[in-house]
Amino acid sequence: MIAWDKLTGQNTIELDGQTFTDLKAVQGGIGAGYMPGDVVVLVKRQTVFFILGRVAAPGGAAGSAPASVNSNHVNQFLTSPVFPAFGDLPSSTPPSVTTYIGSSRAALLLWRCMITACRSAGHVSWDVSGASSIAANSFAGMRIVNYANNSDHQSEITATGFYFVHAGTGLKSGLNTFTMRYSVEVFSPGFTVDFRNSSITVIPL
Repeated sequence: MIAWDKLTGQNTIELDGQTFTDLKAVQGGIGAGYMPGDVVVLVKRQTVFFILGRVAAPGGAAGSAPASVNSNHVNQFLTSPVFPAFGDLPSSTPPSVTTYIGSSRAALLLWRCMITACRSAGHVSWDVSGASSIAANSFAGMRIVNYANNSDHQSEITATGFYFVHAGTGLKSGLNTFTMRYSVEVFSPGFTVDFRNSSITVIPL
């Protein structure tokens, strides 16, 4: 692969010293994206070449399959860390998945958490460690929140979010670990935020 336009699919490929432009590409599931230097399979049917897909050795540029984990923690009542700081649950391991990010340096992240708040707010975000270093809540849209400040009644929601992580947000090729993090705001003394049933899913692209 010499060039690939991720918006239009226009491409330039070299095969045995010959250059091909704008070949059709086989698409399955989530649309494919390629980077200069990727090795791809070409299939010829009659006089037409098709791009079949990317080829990479184990640990190479192709990336991993989707990875997901659901936590089983319940009734995690937090009064800290205080927003905008993010941290771990006091007595449970937060959801965390490790997957290989290929040459596209892109992934779709989905996460969920049940948050119960009363005169308080609960925030959930995630960070990335390993090949990349992305702090929780570094960018707009990285957190979900249950904000309940003006009532003595509990507000319980199942908060869900999704985020497109890519090279522009600091994602790098290699083994990356995505971990859920938590933060609270308590507006009246004696109140806490309850977090439970968290999950996180990473789909490398």
